[in-house]
Amino acid sequence: MSDGNVVTTTADLSGWIRRLLRGEAGVIATQVAQMCECVATGNSPVSYGLGLECHPAAFGHGHSGGNPGYLTVARHDRDANVTVVLFTTLAEYDNFPAATDWHYETVTKLRAAAGD
Repeated sequence: MSDGNVVTTTADLSGWIRRLLRGEAGVIATQVAQMCECVATGNSPVSYGLGLECHPAAFGHGHSGGNPGYLTVARHDRDANVTVVLFTTLAEYDNFPAATDWHYETVTKLRAAAGD
């Protein structure tokens, strides 16, 4: 059984998440809509739709993942048509909450720099 990792490039991941959320990746529109209906998960700031997360919703829908040695976040904002993918090998995986916070702060800054 796999742990969900994908071997790809940031450019390919960016194109894929954009196509997925624009309905251009072979997923029917009703499922894409369900993916984007994010529901709170309790104390966590992350909310989830059907296989996708929103954290914070201000920079779109997508997912994050990591293992010791790397951390990745991919998001696409359908309204603004802006995609952000951040991959790092610099995250301190032993302190995952701090690494995740840094990651989201950085993505928020990238999103702001991309503008609407």
